[in-house]
Amino acid sequence: MQTETRPHFPPPADGRRRRESVRFDDSPIPLSVAPRPKLRLSPREAGDIIGCSEDQVRKDVRAGAMPGHQVGGRTVIYRQELEEWQRGGALQARAERARVHVDRLIEAADQLASELRALKEKGGW
Repeated sequence: MQTETRPHFPPPADGRRRRESVRFDDSPIPLSVAPRPKLRLSPREAGDIIGCSEDQVRKDVRAGAMPGHQVGGRTVIYRQELEEWQRGGALQARAERARVHVDRLIEAADQLASELRALKEKGGW
């Protein structure tokens, strides 16, 4: 019968207990370092997920347009709330509002260009 051997580490000098370790490729890795899904996101991480800037995430959370919380002056977004918000079509609504703003900007630019052409034809430029 083969038994699993555990790596032996001397106890820390301060007398505390050492965390249990697992060996992969002969290198000890503390179990607390094992990757697990992050439940709380920073504004930067949330922005990376939904494709906008960190500042925009903060503004949207403050305005109530996006799920999130202010905790001690910090903005915290919970992954589950963000995913539910995304599934609810909030991003599509935001994209539609952005398209409306872009359309308005294009109309204003076209109007300005036509006014400049008219001014140039009159010789006022």
